[in-house]
Amino acid sequence: MKVHVFGNSPSPAVATYGLRRTAQAGEGEFGEDAKRFVERDFYVDDALKSMPTASEAIDLLQRTQGMLATANLRLHKIASSSAEGIQHVGFILGKAKLAPQPEHTISRLELCGAVLATEVAELILDELDVKLDAVKFYTDSKVVLGYINNQTRRFYTYISNRVERIRRSTQPEQWNYVPTDQNPADLATRSVPASLLKQTIWLTGPAFLLRCDSGPCTTKETFGLIEPEPDKEIRPQVTTFVTDV
Repeated sequence: MKVHVFGNSPSPAVATYGLRRTAQAGEGEFGEDAKRFVERDFYVDDALKSMPTASEAIDLLQRTQGMLATANLRLHKIASSSAEGIQHVGFILGKAKLAPQPEHTISRLELCGAVLATEVAELILDELDVKLDAVKFYTDSKVVLGYINNQTRRFYTYISNRVERIRRSTQPEQWNYVPTDQNPADLATRSVPASLLKQTIWLTGPAFLLRCDSGPCTTKETFGLIEPEPDKEIRPQVTTFVTDV
């Protein structure tokens, strides 16, 4: 029989027999461990194997692929649970907010963007059925980072309410600085042709997210208030002197 009949009652047995005969015939050229892998770790056309290192697993798979190819059997659709596997940055949700009228100051607009990021993160965490190890926020405004990290000064109501909203759901340690030219959110307010959108960092994310051994994702700075004295959003400090008579 030269044709494998799909759906035939003995099909699983025929497939298993074909795999094992191929493994036995290829043992001399591809190794005894490749033969044992096919004989002991395959169930019909699926295989599951644990190896000490990723390099050993790759070597075994390559030899097994070569062995099965001699019988026109293609071993493919390979998945790994290695922590050093394929890294991917995916776009889940984006939201932009128009500047209100009358116009706000730049610091207020940037802070509103941080509030929006907090709300989007809450929505995603609520909808995803996946436990996330960490959630990080990035902004190109060091003024906003100073507001969020502030422990010493008091703000007027507008800033105070929004900082409280951010810190209700996040910790200051989660907030990081990203240079403006690497900030995807900037594209939301700039004109980008639809034909070029797929190639922008709005969808792919900045390159440093895939290189977390360097760049903004590893640089942890301490952010203080930027020029607090002339900042009209910060309440002035009042010093009281007491004299005993």
